[in-house]
Amino acid sequence: MVDGLLPSLPLIESGRFRALGITSAARSPAAPQVPTIAETLPGYQADIWYGLLGPAGTPREVVVRLNAVANKALAGAEIRARLAKLGATVAGGPPEAFAKHIAREIPKWAKVVKATGARIHRTGESFAGTASGALLPLSCLVAHSSALPSRSWIDFNLRQ
Repeated sequence: MVDGLLPSLPLIESGRFRALGITSAARSPAAPQVPTIAETLPGYQADIWYGLLGPAGTPREVVVRLNAVANKALAGAEIRARLAKLGATVAGGPPEAFAKHIAREIPKWAKVVKATGARIHRTGESFAGTASGALLPLSCLVAHSSALPSRSWIDFNLRQ
């Protein structure tokens, strides 16, 4: 099973899961005893991140205001401590940095989708609009790694 560190951390801490590794480049301060996959498979990294996106064409002043509010919330000691306890790393920053992050992620995951033949199977609109500019990055909120609990498998042949 592969799951994000945020939902897995309580299960790891309680002993119900034994984590084999996390997918971030560095060990998580929330679970320093869990090695990274990169310690066994150099170069492996697959971070999970959350952010705010808005419709393309959102006025710049609205983007700036929403970004400022998000960054102010993320700067709060209580929020930072709560997210750190959950294994998240607070990101924040300008929308341009988040847009660059998304631009780096698209080719990385497009390669995985192509190699595996993965398809989106859901109702409603697909998220593929990000690449075409249908969504506008507002702010990256947090990033964290995935945990790989025992009895899981992963196809390491998909690494870059």
